[in-house]
Amino acid sequence: MRVRTPQPEALRDLLVARGATVSVDGPGQLVAGGVTTEQVGQAAAAGGVVLHEMRFERSNLEDIFLDLTGRKGDRS
Repeated sequence: MRVRTPQPEALRDLLVARGATVSVDGPGQLVAGGVTTEQVGQAAAAGGVVLHEMRFERSNLEDIFLDLTGRKGDRS
């Protein structure tokens, strides 16, 4: 799940407290695992965090392979 917010640190803390894995993916952008869009929205609302975007993305087998082999972005 990708989330864009002007308050990434606050949202990260809220999600981690709920057992999610969270990494930073650029300014104001987080990637959260182990949570649903509903759970992210509820955590943000409870913490008063503004969300600009939430997007659930499914990985395909090629993306998973490239992530595991460290060749992300090298699709030649």
